[in-house]
Amino acid sequence: MRSIARIRLPSGTPTSAPTTAAPVAAANTPSRQPAPPVSCARSLCTSSAVAARVAPAFDVAGGLAAAAAASPPGPPPAPSAATDDQRAAEARTLRLAARQKIQAAKANAAHDGKSDSTSDSKNKTRPAGGRFWTHTTVAPTEDGEALQVLLDRRPLRHPTTKAVVRLPPHKRLLAHALAVEWDQMTSVRQATQGHRVPLTSLVCRALDLAPPPDKGTTTTTTRTSAIHDLLRYLDTDSLLCWEPPEDSDHSGSSSNARVMRPGQPPVTLRQLQEQTAVPIVAHVARHVWPGVTLAPVLGADHALRPRAHPAATRAAAEAWLTGLDGWDLAGVERATLAGKSLVVATRLVAAWSGAMRSSNNNTAAADSDGELASFAAEDAATATSLETAFQTAQWGEVEDTHDVDHADLRRHFGSVVLLVA
Repeated sequence: MRSIARIRLPSGTPTSAPTTAAPVAAANTPSRQPAPPVSCARSLCTSSAVAARVAPAFDVAGGLAAAAAASPPGPPPAPSAATDDQRAAEARTLRLAARQKIQAAKANAAHDGKSDSTSDSKNKTRPAGGRFWTHTTVAPTEDGEALQVLLDRRPLRHPTTKAVVRLPPHKRLLAHALAVEWDQMTSVRQATQGHRVPLTSLVCRALDLAPPPDKGTTTTTTRTSAIHDLLRYLDTDSLLCWEPPEDSDHSGSSSNARVMRPGQPPVTLRQLQEQTAVPIVAHVARHVWPGVTLAPVLGADHALRPRAHPAATRAAAEAWLTGLDGWDLAGVERATLAGKSLVVATRLVAAWSGAMRSSNNNTAAADSDGELASFAAEDAATATSLETAFQTAQWGEVEDTHDVDHADLRRHFGSVVLLVA
């Protein structure tokens, strides 16, 4: 029961009716003890303040236990039936799709920017880094003595000397390949990345290695340095580095290893090296460097240190390299760096060079036995990667390593054929 206190006002006149006061909120009291009655100058209703229970108390541990008892856990998820190979294949497919999507988006963006710039070039500025050309064509120069690649109406120029890139008239296939390389670019920035313009880099290197127009002029430093570096590969030529024979003191455990070839008896690495190198060496010694002697630099009693070639052999090789034009010398350099063999590079360039085909001292001898065009880029790649092929035939390939090197080596030799032909 609520207690009501009637208090006399100071004026002395009693109140007519009691007045009820609201209970004091529990939130305003510092504790939950009942508040004492409050007196004031008029009739008030006093009662003890009790805190209200807003929500029922919840036992966390008990609630979790009850929930676990009410809904038991389901069965564990079943393992995926896909194997590791399938998951790896799916991952590669997803990465390839994502890469293709990004490339398509870039191509579409470049195409949209290119179309906008060509349609309204006077009112719109081209995006930074975009192409400044629309079409690539091959046309003769003004004097008609060479071919040039045109980016719309601008001729392709050397990145260092800024001179117009002039190609001989008989290298029309090279000119069109160069035009295709520039037509596939989506921005000017890609032209500064060497891995995106390999053919352009090779052509510019050939122009840098061109001999001076006047025979009395001193040979350029770039050309002399290139010939000197190529001769260093002769003493460690990969084609002339053979495994020691089985009866040699330097033969190892791999001397007895053999590989099977389709339709042929099994052979050792030494036999495979001899069968590959002998025809190439014979052709070079007969048609390219007449009268020289090319012996293995490794593979006999000198198993650890290569044997140097005679001075006459080095002199013949140097004389032949000095007499090459810039295109053939650049091809020999690229093939030598790719296969680490000057002999194989010489054989490849001698078989495909347009200048050597027109020379009298090489065409008559080579055409008589039909050996001129019998050495392709695939043959050069096979001759310079015998040891790798022998090992992978026994132990298998390493993914993204041996297969990449296999394709890259053939790309380099193919570019040499395109350059010198």
